[in-house]
Amino acid sequence: MVNEKVMISIIVPSYRSQATIGECIRSLLAQKIKEKPEILVVNSSIDEIHEIVKAHYPTVHFIQLKKRAFAGTARNIGIQKTKGDIVAFIDADCTPSSDWLSKIISWHQKGYRIVGGSIVNGSHQNIFSRAEYPLEILEFSPNNPRRETKFVSAANCSFRRDVFAEYGLFPDIRAGEDLVFCHKIAGRGEKIIFDPSIKVFHKNDIGFERYVKKQIMHGKNSYKIRQMERLSGSFMNNPLILPLLLPLLPSIRAARIIYRSICLKNKLICDILSTFPIFFLGCVMWSFGYAQGHANRF
Repeated sequence: MVNEKVMISIIVPSYRSQATIGECIRSLLAQKIKEKPEILVVNSSIDEIHEIVKAHYPTVHFIQLKKRAFAGTARNIGIQKTKGDIVAFIDADCTPSSDWLSKIISWHQKGYRIVGGSIVNGSHQNIFSRAEYPLEILEFSPNNPRRETKFVSAANCSFRRDVFAEYGLFPDIRAGEDLVFCHKIAGRGEKIIFDPSIKVFHKNDIGFERYVKKQIMHGKNSYKIRQMERLSGSFMNNPLILPLLLPLLPSIRAARIIYRSICLKNKLICDILSTFPIFFLGCVMWSFGYAQGHANRF
């Protein structure tokens, strides 16, 4: 148990999460901390989520949006509606370990204003999920070392509220809002800690069509955010360089992920090799999306 009293708010963006929201909320309510957290679900789909939350979890606050919102937008709404000194984020298809909040609070007590944790693949038996994991969650594997880093995943992170007062809110983009926001903050000298023992378990039972569409979307968005911020690989957006790189882009992406996995010693190389045709297809689709982002830039 954490002894120091601290008010913590948890924001859960939700979209079509009927199958997972109950388990997520139950695991949040079971957290072992002294002060019960404030939990807010921000839902942007027209479904039965409100009725589920109201009937079974009456202490949970709920906001129903009129139209679909990006996850970052839902988080921003939650930030403005909650009161906690610490604001934690988790996705509706994730469940945290029982000591999730106590470990988060401990790092904030040590002086860090931004804390991130790992994302465990809760659908490892699904071959598409296994192939997708190194493409999207490489930096947040539970086998990665604890370290100071430049960004965290919004699916498992927390911020002191004064961070938002100082730096503003997440950008309103389809994906990667956490990367862009943290990159801006880290560039100003803010320290960010990643602790792999702060775990959430991600349910990700996907099929072929969704896998392909997601990688195309992430490719498009990767181009867009590299236009917004000077991130790693931003040189590729040069209109003279990108056309020359496009034929090699899938291989470059695959090689970079494999190299990074080896450097982190996170054992994801086993998943990459066991799903390599599907993994490499993801690299191809991401590259296709990146090219589309470039073509649609005006």
